[in-house]
Amino acid sequence: MNLVNFSKVSFSLFSVGLILSISVIAGCNTMLDTFLPVQDRKAGFAREEQHREQFIETRKPADIRWLLKNSVKNGMSKADVDRVMGEDGEREFNDSNLLANEGLYRADDKIYRWGPDRDGNSYMLVFRDGHLINFENFSEEWDQ
Repeated sequence: MNLVNFSKVSFSLFSVGLILSISVIAGCNTMLDTFLPVQDRKAGFAREEQHREQFIETRKPADIRWLLKNSVKNGMSKADVDRVMGEDGEREFNDSNLLANEGLYRADDKIYRWGPDRDGNSYMLVFRDGHLINFENFSEEWDQ
């Protein structure tokens, strides 16, 4: 084996070793662990749980709005949103007028409602093919 081929083999073995090392590390830690320390995630989950429990108990608008602002994201399944909210959303069957609004939605999209909060507000979210779409949390309006 000449020096050029030895270099290629060494580099290839190094590359394979590096890839295996990364795979082992990635297998032990999720990408979330890499970018967000465990303590920060635990604190975030604890805050979410606190707001969820308070909303279920008191129905305060601030708690459901905190959950929507901080934990609900486009692309989530309805089951994911139900878990975040702490209750199952109810299907809104009288949704044809809402779905016809601004051409953003299709006739086969489904609207689910959470709430009401103690002020009588219900929060409606639109799902397409089982996933949340066009979600805007209106956080600036809620902070006023």
